[in-house]
Amino acid sequence: MQKLSEASIEIRGLYPDIDARLQAGVIGTDVVGLVVNRMVKRALEQPADEMPAGLTQFQTTVGPFAQSMSFSGRDGAVYLTRADKNLLAPKKVERKAWTIEVV
Repeated sequence: MQKLSEASIEIRGLYPDIDARLQAGVIGTDVVGLVVNRMVKRALEQPADEMPAGLTQFQTTVGPFAQSMSFSGRDGAVYLTRADKNLLAPKKVERKAWTIEVV
């Protein structure tokens, strides 16, 4: 339950108009729900037998034994990916330039 609350706070902090857009029907509850579920899933994922989830860099050396790994979001924190942000971002109205010909 804590992670759901954290995800909600994170989204509302980055998108203060999200509730208004939900009420106006501009964005669907299913879209916001999907993003929240993804955020919580990432925060709760445990490394698998193969490469751990969130691994962004891995280095290894054999003699004299060195190993290094870098993770993104592996501290249990909820975060938004670029794909999540694209789903939540207000849609921009496409504007086209035009000219008026004067005769």
